[in-house]
Amino acid sequence: MDEARNAIYYLSSILTDAMPEMLTDLSELLGEHGVVLPAHNAPSVSVPGSAETATATRTSPLRSRERSCSCRTSTPSGSASR
Repeated sequence: MDEARNAIYYLSSILTDAMPEMLTDLSELLGEHGVVLPAHNAPSVSVPGSAETATATRTSPLRSRERSCSCRTSTPSGSASR
């Protein structure tokens, strides 16, 4: 169970912290070279499609496991000893 908690903690951290920061940095660096990324990179997205995606994200196995592990409020076990 500790391995699952650790994996969920780190995957969540990557998705919520590291990835947005990396994409912001990439956008800024590309902008320095005259490349402007569109703010909306999925032109065929519709409101119903977005709602369906949001529902799928909320009900994904990762979210279900996260809730059952109470990983949002705790750090990975054993991380201080590594």
